[in-house]
Amino acid sequence: MSEKRKRGRPAGPAIDDSEALAKIADLLVATPKITMNAASWTVLRGGQYKGASDNAIITRWRSRWLEVGQSELVAADRRAAKAADIQEDAGSVSRAGYAVGSKLTSSNAAKIAMGSNWTVMDQMFREQERMNRLLNPDPLGILRRINDQQKLMDKITEQQRLMDRINEHQRLMDIVMGRRF
Repeated sequence: MSEKRKRGRPAGPAIDDSEALAKIADLLVATPKITMNAASWTVLRGGQYKGASDNAIITRWRSRWLEVGQSELVAADRRAAKAADIQEDAGSVSRAGYAVGSKLTSSNAAKIAMGSNWTVMDQMFREQERMNRLLNPDPLGILRRINDQQKLMDKITEQQRLMDRINEHQRLMDIVMGRRF
């Protein structure tokens, strides 16, 4: 007896996307604030990849990322840590050209050196930036806030004047109509 034919659309050709997924992982590790979608489009624009359309390629990468994304991120983390060690030995923190042309900032270098615990370092750097903003306020920002507060006060004053005019009009109407309080 012959085997039953599978239903639905047949499977497409097996395209090896490991290089592209590795580049996406490298980009995600190098710039933690970038999204998977933005990293995918950046990698797509930087090379030649097979697919019916750009959207089809991105969709294929997204579905494969769900399968191998975590392992790719771990591998990218190791590659970044190894590259950071090599660069630190040379006395430099930035590594131009790594992860599709990105540069490594000191905060990203610390995150990569921490490995999987980069969220702790990220919180520390955010707190340090917040303290710097408190201790060294932006003069233009202060002027903008004062200007915004003044505009708000002007609106409140204008509304109060309008309410006073409405009340005066109502009082005069009461007098004219013979209703006194």
